[in-house]
Amino acid sequence: MRIKLLGDVSIRHNDGTLSPLMNSPKGVALLAYLIVNQQPQPREVVADLLWESSSTAQSLARLRDLLRRLRPLLPQLEVTRKMVAFRPNPADTIDLFTLQEELKSTAPITAYPAPLLDKFDLDGAFAFNDWLTIERERLHRQVIRAYRSLANQQAEQQAWQAAIHTAQRWIEIDPFDEQAYRHLMRHLAQAGRHDEVIQTFEHCRNVLHAELGVAPVKKTVELAAQLSQTQSAVQPGALPPQSLVPLRRNPLFTGRDAILEGVAGAFASATTVVLTGIGGIGKTQTAVEFCYRYGYRYTGGVFWFNFDSADDIAKQVAASGGTRGLALFSSADNLPLTEQVATVHRAWQAPLPRLLIFDNCEEIDLLHEWLPVTGGCRVLVTSRRSTWPTALGVETIALPLPSLAHCSQLVRQIAPRLDKQSAVAVAQAVGRLPLALQLAASFLHRYRSIPPQRYIQQLRNRSLQHPSLEGRGVLHSPTEHVTSVSRTFAISIDQLDPANQVDAIALQLLAHAAYFAPGEPIPLAILRDSVQSDELTAIDGLERLASLGLVTNEAGETIVMHRLVAAFVLQQVDERETVEQTVIAWVEAQRPHLPLPHLRHITHTAITNHSPHAIPLTIDLSRRLGQLGAYTEAEKLLQTALTATHAPILLGRLQLSLSLLHFNRGQLEQARQFAKRAATYLDGREAGKRWLVETLLRHGWCALRLSDSGDALAVAQRVVALADVPHTKAESLNLLGSIHYFMLGNYQAAEEAYLRGLAMLDDEPILESTLLVNLGECALTYGDYPRAETYFERGIARLAMQREDAREQYYRISLAEAQLHVGKVTQAHTTITAVLEGAPKEWVYGSIAQNVLAQVLLAQTKVDLATEAAYKALRLAESADDTYLTAQAWRLIGRCRAENWRSAFAHAERLFMQIENERELAKTWGAMSLACLATSDIANANKLCKQARELFIHLKLPMLLAELDSDVFLLASRSSLDPTKHSSI
Repeated sequence: MRIKLLGDVSIRHNDGTLSPLMNSPKGVALLAYLIVNQQPQPREVVADLLWESSSTAQSLARLRDLLRRLRPLLPQLEVTRKMVAFRPNPADTIDLFTLQEELKSTAPITAYPAPLLDKFDLDGAFAFNDWLTIERERLHRQVIRAYRSLANQQAEQQAWQAAIHTAQRWIEIDPFDEQAYRHLMRHLAQAGRHDEVIQTFEHCRNVLHAELGVAPVKKTVELAAQLSQTQSAVQPGALPPQSLVPLRRNPLFTGRDAILEGVAGAFASATTVVLTGIGGIGKTQTAVEFCYRYGYRYTGGVFWFNFDSADDIAKQVAASGGTRGLALFSSADNLPLTEQVATVHRAWQAPLPRLLIFDNCEEIDLLHEWLPVTGGCRVLVTSRRSTWPTALGVETIALPLPSLAHCSQLVRQIAPRLDKQSAVAVAQAVGRLPLALQLAASFLHRYRSIPPQRYIQQLRNRSLQHPSLEGRGVLHSPTEHVTSVSRTFAISIDQLDPANQVDAIALQLLAHAAYFAPGEPIPLAILRDSVQSDELTAIDGLERLASLGLVTNEAGETIVMHRLVAAFVLQQVDERETVEQTVIAWVEAQRPHLPLPHLRHITHTAITNHSPHAIPLTIDLSRRLGQLGAYTEAEKLLQTALTATHAPILLGRLQLSLSLLHFNRGQLEQARQFAKRAATYLDGREAGKRWLVETLLRHGWCALRLSDSGDALAVAQRVVALADVPHTKAESLNLLGSIHYFMLGNYQAAEEAYLRGLAMLDDEPILESTLLVNLGECALTYGDYPRAETYFERGIARLAMQREDAREQYYRISLAEAQLHVGKVTQAHTTITAVLEGAPKEWVYGSIAQNVLAQVLLAQTKVDLATEAAYKALRLAESADDTYLTAQAWRLIGRCRAENWRSAFAHAERLFMQIENERELAKTWGAMSLACLATSDIANANKLCKQARELFIHLKLPMLLAELDSDVFLLASRSSLDPTKHSSI
């Protein structure tokens, strides 16, 4: 027999004739039950399963009657008093058994056309029907697991075509299983069949919507979007036959592949996508291209509607349903307009995929009115409006300016005579705006006698006033739009009503924004506060500008205005000079918070127009440029400003800025000379006193760095006397203290100056931390290590509040040294290790940190590691060309008792003598004496120890003297020497 239980039931003899058993639904049910279970079944169980009787005895009687009738038809039945079973003959074929064998293997499944006993239902046998439902679902899950496993296996083997076939078969047997669709989309993408990815997703969406009334789950939507965005560019093709698109594809279209792919991907999760951007950026042209590249996906057709006039939309929608479009009705039907529109709306709500283009849709209410409520339609909107209510469910894609490469390509396609360099120059001159590119290139193609260089210069001089940007030379517009850049912008600006409060503020904001650097993000807070208005009205004004496409709102924090829009606005501004001065004055007040491009642009405008705010802006701009290392530009700017004013205080401030610029470049003598010149302009002028104090401070630091102690001390003493503001007084005392400490070796005077400066400050963490650390350095110098540790900890705590990470790490090096000297060796090791782990590779303080690490390792008797760290400190010091640090490193190498320790100490001694650092020289002699003592070189130990002690006494450093005596005594004791016999030691 040939028994088929999967799908429609079929029981035939081997000769193909239908078995009479098919006339007995109970017999078919019994046979299916026995085959599925494959074991003898109790007669009571079978009887109760097949009949809903009042008693089991009654069901058993009916079963006996059924078995009597079946035996002649089904000799494979085995019946006893207690059991009933089906024993198939070897010649019998049963599709269920074939499927079970396939499920045990890894071969493709061929024996599952449909579910078990598909559509079979046994009247009045509720127990059997329940059993069948459970078995049907169990077998279905087994099959699905097999398909999933096989698809995964084929994917691992990169057998993409086989995996695609498996997934497609999986979908056939379960069209509602989203996992199958996800598998198919992945395999199609891997096989390069990108176009079919979205078709698969759309099929999934339509099936779920039509049959179950649900949408795909988030996981499926996100996968479709991801795969759509990574697909290669689709080539243009024909539209579906019932489509209505009035515009031809532009063969010169270029440079928007990523945007087109983004729109295609967005449609995987959104039903409505809005292409936004300023007038002339190519929104309509991009929508046309999308139609011709992706229209084939929308088998229900592609339909274009112009939203320029709200009154015409209904007529266009009705026309799309006529014989030229969907053919929902004909003119002979004489349907009223409202009924025609309603008929089209009903068609839109069907699951069939359609693409609707709403071109130039600027009004929220209009979009809301015409969006399909449900169905398979996707809507692509072009609009100048960049912000839309979340409730509409639209996804917005801002159309960026094309790259220079694509601009150049477009220009040369229209005007082939131009070389690449000229095409790029044209693109830059018009700010890469596609409409302007088309107009400029068309002009050059029409008037070929005009050299490109001359035209480009004319563009730069006349901008929007040039005839080319008014459409001169254009014979055809691909989108049938206005061929004038000015008129394109005017369409938007003309919609602003000065009598309306919000529009009036919008016009002010527009005029102010035009004075900022074109094409650069303008901070909303600065622009918003530049108008005399409450915050909410100003926000509404900016929103109004964005809705008209005159500016682009970026992430709610900045706006951007295209250079041609700015040029057009500046042509329209009334009382331009007054507005200009208002903006410059406002920017001058806000300059610390203004991005550099805007500060540079407005500063040059202020200088050109001889604004009284030009010098403060110039000074701030030069400071910013100096911080970025643009010293040449900054100096040129300051020198230009010097010729633009005769006011002594302004001249003094400019000279001071030049001094700061040269100081930061390391040109100390030039910096000192500019500071001296600044002082000649500022001295004796009350209004310039604060700048004079800053000038003297700069002069003093230059003198200190130049080792001119006399000049440095004289300037420092004067500025201390002159400063009358606590902060500047503290700064001047910090300078004075540093001169005493680093130049004069007068550590007590240095400490007094630092303490005086610290007492004047109130909650100024950075300067306070500087003074605290300088006090810590003084304490280290004295050898007062506990106090040094306290000062460093306090200084670091103050600095940590300001997130000055680089300076804080430097201070921690000194803290580690202090911890080492107070006996906290483990803590010192933790501190210095953390500093080095967080330091950049080429750290300026790397040598100092390695030096301290070496000292810590020596204290832990890890001599080899200490030596390695000391040599690292040496390499870093020599690469930085720092004599002081080089000398320290050589001394440390000597302390490590390296093979060349005597030579190392000699290097350190020579270098410290060269820079005349007596304190470090004394410490070097002390370290040398300890090394000699450890090697039993008593004579040299005595000599060096005596030299060191005398110098410490001369320098009035009793704590360092005591430390040396303690170290010598301890080492002598450990060496079994009698300290009393070596009095000098």
